[in-house]
Amino acid sequence: MLRNQMRTLVSAWKVNPYTRWQAADHRNLAYDRLVAQIAELAQYKILAGPYAGMKYFGPPGVPIVDQTPTTKFIGSYEEELNPWIESLIANDYRQIVHIGVGAGYHAVGMALRLPESLSIVFDTLIPCRKACKALAIQNGVHNRIQLRGFCGTEGMSDVDLTGSLLFSDCGGAELTILDPALYPTLRGATMLVELHDAFDDRVTPRLRSRFSATHRMEIRSSVQRDSLSYSFLNAFPPSMGRMAVDERRSFTREGRPQTWALLRPYSS
Repeated sequence: MLRNQMRTLVSAWKVNPYTRWQAADHRNLAYDRLVAQIAELAQYKILAGPYAGMKYFGPPGVPIVDQTPTTKFIGSYEEELNPWIESLIANDYRQIVHIGVGAGYHAVGMALRLPESLSIVFDTLIPCRKACKALAIQNGVHNRIQLRGFCGTEGMSDVDLTGSLLFSDCGGAELTILDPALYPTLRGATMLVELHDAFDDRVTPRLRSRFSATHRMEIRSSVQRDSLSYSFLNAFPPSMGRMAVDERRSFTREGRPQTWALLRPYSS
């Protein structure tokens, strides 16, 4: 028991940036120059993917909390999830909960695609919440997004998650938060979860065990992008193209790639 508690504490310390009071690692100057070029060419709009056409900040630039904005403009960001996202949009969820919002890409994008929905957004970091608010205002959906701070073991106690859609990208904190013993209405929620086994290898098996009786669980792994697949990047040197599509994904200690899980209730 003590060993498991120590592992959880170490994992929580390693989580970055969700449980640390920092916005993000600084983007380097070469990447920032590339961001500026691509953003201007894209006219600060998402060019492809489920949120194509969404405005994505604007001059003077994308907030530092987004470490890979080029992938959003190009439309390559988390491309593995696109079929899932389109299927979720078809279900027309009226309540969407986001645990960990980054700069607001998914929160604002889903609000645009589901114009009747209301969103509750949790993020520990003030810069992330500010960025999400600015992006929501830019896209005219701010009146349907409620911003909150740290979620933890009590943040969703007033939220009925039954029939809701939940996005989780909380840097390893899913081991603590996504627990039906803590939040019983998770048993009736659809969840798209970024799995952070690189921080704690118990994440995936623990979630599978917790929800095996209530949910169907699908897993998808990240794949390396080929910049030549995106015609938008043809005007750039190959080295810059590779930089533009790099999502900087973590690997587990065994060398396995980043994964995501989609959990759908058996009752849906």
